[in-house]
Amino acid sequence: MLSYGVCIVMVVIGIRGQGQGEKVELMEFEWLFDDHFEENTEEEINKNIASSTEDLAILYQYEQEMISRLRKFSSQLKDSNTFTQNKNVQKLMKMLERLKQFIQIDKRDLVRYTQHMGQPIRSYHLLKRATKIWPQKFKSILMLYKSVKKVTIETDGVEQFPLDTIKDFPFIEDSEFSVGCIGGILNIQRYYNISCEQIHTGRLGETEQDQTVEVEDALLIANSAEKMGQLDLQISWLTFAIQLLESSKDTKKKKKVRKKLSEAQEAHDRYIMTEGLVDFTISQKSKFKTTYNTLFDKSLEETETYQARFKQYRTLLSYSSLMYQDLYTLPGYTPSSYPVGYPSIGAIQDIGIQKTREALCQGETVRPASLDASLSCAYIDRSDPYLRMGPFQLETLSIAPYVGLLHQAHHKADIAEIRSSASGKMKATPLLIHARESSQEAAYTSRRTSKVVYRSEA
Repeated sequence: MLSYGVCIVMVVIGIRGQGQGEKVELMEFEWLFDDHFEENTEEEINKNIASSTEDLAILYQYEQEMISRLRKFSSQLKDSNTFTQNKNVQKLMKMLERLKQFIQIDKRDLVRYTQHMGQPIRSYHLLKRATKIWPQKFKSILMLYKSVKKVTIETDGVEQFPLDTIKDFPFIEDSEFSVGCIGGILNIQRYYNISCEQIHTGRLGETEQDQTVEVEDALLIANSAEKMGQLDLQISWLTFAIQLLESSKDTKKKKKVRKKLSEAQEAHDRYIMTEGLVDFTISQKSKFKTTYNTLFDKSLEETETYQARFKQYRTLLSYSSLMYQDLYTLPGYTPSSYPVGYPSIGAIQDIGIQKTREALCQGETVRPASLDASLSCAYIDRSDPYLRMGPFQLETLSIAPYVGLLHQAHHKADIAEIRSSASGKMKATPLLIHARESSQEAAYTSRRTSKVVYRSEA
């Protein structure tokens, strides 16, 4: 086989034949991703713009430079006589001095900022500060500065208060924080099977102050998980919050969290009993929620309702083990229809192979070795004299659906140049439903990682 190098992955879905020259049909994206797409307004789409590490590094740079300028202003005030004569100046000084705890990298270097933001938990705390800490803290700082503005301007040796730096800071709405940052953590947690305890002990990184997640963070993540319909992870984080509160003397908070956990478990069981463990119809309008496969109220598991729901789940799993070409041989199955009472293609794609996706992300091999026995590599030149001098190096990874890997498609220098030019300009990539371009309707996948999208296609 060809050695791994710079490559392009080609994914072709729905092979209708495996020999050379036979017709290859591409499935419509609307059918393939019917269960993953949701209609979004322009406002909702804009919430997912800043999604790359480079974007977070720039936000982090803004923050660190802003804190640095405020502390410099504070230091100059401290050396003046104004500090000892005016009580409001003293209050402002103390408030600015507390910002020292947020200085994490002294050297101003975007590359170091980018490396620093490479740990998900640091990104989480950065966005938490930008959405929950800085708006309130700077409001207090600006109100206090307003009361001493005249005094500080007339003080010798003190530069102008860095008001422009605060105004230029890109404050973020809370909704964006929940959808983007916490959603990313929940995705990583689910697909890599990482527990709340592992995140707490630094599996996803820690801040310069050895900070990971505390009680308030656990409650915040649990609340966001509920809004996103991830009822299983909501319960996991509430359970972990109670563990963190074991040594706490705050009995009121303990009682409040336990009540929240009890309510979440009841809502979880009620959802399964009314909506089921799976949704066979799956459409972009449906808001199917993720749950455990069992109930917290064990007495309900003996009821006919739950047994019927669990039977549907087992049916879905059995159909999910079939290859596409085998699925189409079943009575009533086509790319656009399915028998009543049986899972749709969307349900199979979304819920049925979820565990397979998770296993793939965790590095497990789920593909039977027999499917790779006839695979080979080839030099593709299309009988073109130019290509014969430098043919495409194609490695076939799968026959049905067809997946090919092009090696050395670009020089490393070209890749480096593309990455460099894109740094700081990255945006979330929407997967547009091509069938709807005529109606100018845009829909975006809720799965944010390229790996997961690739697994869905393949």
